[in-house]
Amino acid sequence: MVPSKGRPGRGPRAAAGTVGAAGGLVSGREEGWVPFEFRINKEQSSFHNRLLQHDLEKNYSGRQGNDHSSSITSFPVLQRTAEEKILNSDRLTLERQKLTVCPIIDGEDHLRLLNFQHNFITRIQNISNLQHLVFLDLYDNQIEEISGLSTLRSLRVLLLGKNRLKKISNLENLKNLDVLDLHGNQITKIENINHLGELRVLNLARNLLTIVDNINGLDSLTELNLRHNQKDVDTLPCLQRLFLSFNNISSFEDILCLADSSSLSDITLDGNPIAQETWYKHTVLHHMMQLRQLDMKRITEEERRMASVAVRKEEERKRESHKQTLLKVLSDECPQLARAPLIDDGE
Repeated sequence: MVPSKGRPGRGPRAAAGTVGAAGGLVSGREEGWVPFEFRINKEQSSFHNRLLQHDLEKNYSGRQGNDHSSSITSFPVLQRTAEEKILNSDRLTLERQKLTVCPIIDGEDHLRLLNFQHNFITRIQNISNLQHLVFLDLYDNQIEEISGLSTLRSLRVLLLGKNRLKKISNLENLKNLDVLDLHGNQITKIENINHLGELRVLNLARNLLTIVDNINGLDSLTELNLRHNQKDVDTLPCLQRLFLSFNNISSFEDILCLADSSSLSDITLDGNPIAQETWYKHTVLHHMMQLRQLDMKRITEEERRMASVAVRKEEERKRESHKQTLLKVLSDECPQLARAPLIDDGE
């Protein structure tokens, strides 16, 4: 990898480097949520690359003090050697490079996997030429707005967890998205995703959601992570895994709509007030017979049988209690009627 000359109109020359192809482009995720994983063979970086990495860091620290006289943003320009491109022709990692901006990436229009994890990037830019990109990882940066992605129509995986996003926007052209990770942001509303008909995995854990709506159109969604938000959810036709831990759900009625979802197989409700109730597990299993796992634990046939028996006994107890209450009212108001037999339920 060699530094290039500075681009005209883009500021002084800047050196940039990468440490070969890093292994495991998998962003840090909300615990218990591992829906998607790309594995990449890790190559040892050469001494030459390590020097360039040092140059990149020095360039950034130096540039902070040299740009006061210029209003034009200066971008580092990255170019890999032919050997480096052969080793990792379609993937590039710039993880932990202390980047505050996305560098200009020269001669890499064929890239398919790009990793910017653990930097200080505030804005997505300079990647519009990477139109073959299918995997973009911007986990753990300082991005405040989703932008600069309109030309990336081939993108399948977009990881923007642990940034500073307050709104979901500018995804109109990303109709092929398969995985969208937005956990650990400040999003208060689900919006602008109804067109993502191919989306299978959506991670919105640790945001500021108070209601989950505007999800019609996500007909392919199989996994939805809503851990550590506030409340309420609607159902989806293909939903298989749903994470609702720590959402302040206090009534079973809040999630009763999920009982009609025949595709739902795994759900987490731990950390909610209803999970502390004695009837919790039996009620959930009775109404959601299709579940395979509850709170990350596999459900056995014996547990299903016990839940069915327990719920049946509880229903009988409530009916008997209701009859006794009714008899007491009748005896107080009309003693003659109280002596007559009550009509049994269902007759």
